[in-house]
Amino acid sequence: IYPNPATDIVTVSVKEDTEVSVVDIMGRVLKKQTVTTANNRVDISGRPPLARLVAGSYWNLNPPQRWYRMLAQ
Repeated sequence: IYPNPATDIVTVSVKEDTEVSVVDIMGRVLKKQTVTTANNRVDISGRPPLARLVAGSYWNLNPPQRWYRMLAQ
């Protein structure tokens, strides 16, 4: 995920289609979006300035894997 820190758009590098979520520090989902290798930008503008976490899933792996990245303030 770059740039980090960010205030508007972040790019999420993925190898396959992945659903990502932007969550606040209380765990509330602020946004969900599917990112692909061709469309991998996530707009985080207008979100609370508190620490944000971007989470994604690779469901086709066995076992499925989740990943997390913290966005700095």
